[in-house]
Amino acid sequence: MNIFPVIDSTLSASHIAQFIKDKYEISGDVDARLFRTGINHSYIITCQSAKYVFRVYSYN
Repeated sequence: MNIFPVIDSTLSASHIAQFIKDKYEISGDVDARLFRTGINHSYIITCQSAKYVFRVYSYN
């Protein structure tokens, strides 16, 4: 099997939601959905009290 290099990938929205919940100690449900892709990816984060944008930047 040949290894094919990856130049772009998209992170799982459900795992982003869990990461945000753990990292920022948010209680209650946290939802994430992919909003925009490109050089950097943007996710809409929704919790009980507010909505946020979480941006994932490319390395290099």
